[in-house]
Amino acid sequence: MKLTRRRNILLVASAVLTSMAVSAQPRGPRGRGGSPGERHAFGPMRMLRELDLTEEQRQQVRTLFEQAAETGAHKRLMEARRSLDAAVENGETDEGAIRELGYQVGVAEADAAIERARVRAQIMELLTEEQKNKLAELEQQRRQEREERRKRFEERRTRQGDPGKEL
Repeated sequence: MKLTRRRNILLVASAVLTSMAVSAQPRGPRGRGGSPGERHAFGPMRMLRELDLTEEQRQQVRTLFEQAAETGAHKRLMEARRSLDAAVENGETDEGAIRELGYQVGVAEADAAIERARVRAQIMELLTEEQKNKLAELEQQRRQEREERRKRFEERRTRQGDPGKEL
């Protein structure tokens, strides 16, 4: 029972710290991450830039990103996260209210994921086979880099001891 309570405390603490770190990041003229296109589909636009898209493909991709931004899925997600963060930071102790806000974040997260998947599928239809292969390579590199970062983090945590044990 104590282990579950400690794990829950750690999860809440890490969620709060993560939200604080994200909100503290520098923001461009259109929010964290720059333009809406940089937050949709398969991550940063630099992956698309490395595919040597034709001018026609670039315009079609821009149009897809603009259409995705118009759905407001990402905006609703950010608003839901802000509401949840505000409730926690303001010392909200109403468990039901926090659960409802968490549920709203989950629904908004799913909506945004569906939108990203839809845009990604539409972009894939625009790419040549060569561009699709290059994209697959870039995504594989990105997964490997993420895994390496995760391993380095785990190694540091192991060397420093698990901070969760102290709670």
